[in-house]
Amino acid sequence: MMKQKPLTEQEWVYRYVKNKDKPLPLIMGTKGGWGMNGEPWIILVALSFNDIMVLCDLHHVPLFHIRKMKIHDLTYYAASITDRSRVTEIMESWQTPPPATDTTSASPQSQGSS
Repeated sequence: MMKQKPLTEQEWVYRYVKNKDKPLPLIMGTKGGWGMNGEPWIILVALSFNDIMVLCDLHHVPLFHIRKMKIHDLTYYAASITDRSRVTEIMESWQTPPPATDTTSASPQSQGSS
């Protein structure tokens, strides 16, 4: 049996976009699956320059890290986070479930408004 070659970033993004009706910006590598030489990386991906700028701002990535990528008929923007401490922090934040929202708070009507 022949072992399949792992997809490149470009191939993965191309397949993602082509298989979604409305593809969203994404963060690749939150489970440690992307990287180089055994070091995990986080890759921010967006289909517009504005969206990648927002992702970079949210994750404290300098804008000069943004690169414009092309594969077949698709153009997208990406930025890699390679700093081990930032990568670890992002990976841990994705493993921690978000805090539960309090749905038992009183509604305005039950607060005695008349």
